[in-house]
Amino acid sequence: MPPALDEIEQLHCVKLLGVFFQDNLKMDSHVHYILSQCAQRMYLLKLLQHHGMPLNKLRIVVYSLIVSRIRCAIVAWGGFVSAEHNCKIDAMFKRLKRYGYTKDNFTLSDLLDEADYDLFSSMCRHHHYFPTCFPLITWLII
Repeated sequence: MPPALDEIEQLHCVKLLGVFFQDNLKMDSHVHYILSQCAQRMYLLKLLQHHGMPLNKLRIVVYSLIVSRIRCAIVAWGGFVSAEHNCKIDAMFKRLKRYGYTKDNFTLSDLLDEADYDLFSSMCRHHHYFPTCFPLITWLII
């Protein structure tokens, strides 16, 4: 890190647009935050199931509260996740499947691949701003 300035506080972790960025380019803080949120939401799912919510409605809640939270800005942080944290997220998805809350076999790598494809395919469309800035690059991509 550069030398500290008296007037500016240096942070080791900062939250920008819902994503925790660390000074070492690891995503440990962000993954811990997401997993703790998902654990709380899984407890909510158990409470809803205990109170008689049908399984098909619980699956909608899973997509709304858990899958959408992991997919949020996944393009920004997904490539920096360590193998250990990747396994923890995948294990959480396996628990959702085991409890019957989802029929899909989610993995972090699948969600990241899907998000990357969606991002880059939208960038190559003619109505997107990207082709006007970099016409040669767009020509090479298409």
